[in-house]
Amino acid sequence: MASLFEIELRDRICASMLGAAIGDALAFPYEGFDTRKIFTDKNRLDASRFIHQRNSRWAKGSYSDDTQFMLAVATSIIRMSSVDGADVANSLKDVWLNGGLEHTDSVYLRAMNSLFTGVHWTASGACEGFCTDTAAVRAAPVGMFFCQSREAIPEAAKRQALCTHTSPLSIVGAVAMAEAVAYALN
Repeated sequence: MASLFEIELRDRICASMLGAAIGDALAFPYEGFDTRKIFTDKNRLDASRFIHQRNSRWAKGSYSDDTQFMLAVATSIIRMSSVDGADVANSLKDVWLNGGLEHTDSVYLRAMNSLFTGVHWTASGACEGFCTDTAAVRAAPVGMFFCQSREAIPEAAKRQALCTHTSPLSIVGAVAMAEAVAYALN
């Protein structure tokens, strides 16, 4: 029988995953907007952005590739009981092969091209100058998995990041996100 701590931790992990997906769905209508212009009259925060529009291919409440990638990392961690960079890369490739990506950036496209042409997962990530937040937003499951052994987080977060991002800034962002999630769970 699971202890009260284990049950509470499981609930916190589930809430963290759900919260990330909800946050992604709320922000998705604004993905790609210039942050300096997001609050202008033309682009103002407006509830109608969360309602399905006939000319939109996305339904109300849709989430972006960020949630899809986070779930791929979580699936890999559950399958491997660790953060295995090669398996994370394969999980991300599966997201690509299964189609239905809601929105993705050029960094991910470059990385997938490298992986599918045989480049090793440690070298497939986009180089410096191609820094996005994708490695960080999918790092939450790393923090969840290692929330009780936080010394393992930096290397594990780097392993999950390298298959798409080799930029030091992207890797530091992934480590910071995983650390923040682990801290919040404790």
